[in-house]
Amino acid sequence: MRGAHARGPRNDFIARHTTKFDPLREIISRYTPDVVETLCGIPRPQLEQAGEWIGASKSTMKTCLQGVYQSNQAAAAACGGPRQRDRLE
Repeated sequence: MRGAHARGPRNDFIARHTTKFDPLREIISRYTPDVVETLCGIPRPQLEQAGEWIGASKSTMKTCLQGVYQSNQAAAAACGGPRQRDRLE
């Protein structure tokens, strides 16, 4: 998302407070706005607007429900079918 990328990652914070971030970065790089639009049904302009808002904010608070957070993989796992991520590889 342009807004979030315009500010850039805080690599110093990431290095101090995370582990295995580079593999995560590689996985999420496959989820371009076009892929996310296809998977989630959210139009690209709305995704980009969300990125602009997040990137422009001084701080962001994220809240979610665990079931919603895992929903991208939950249905496929429950049905024993291929995971969404596997379609991108």
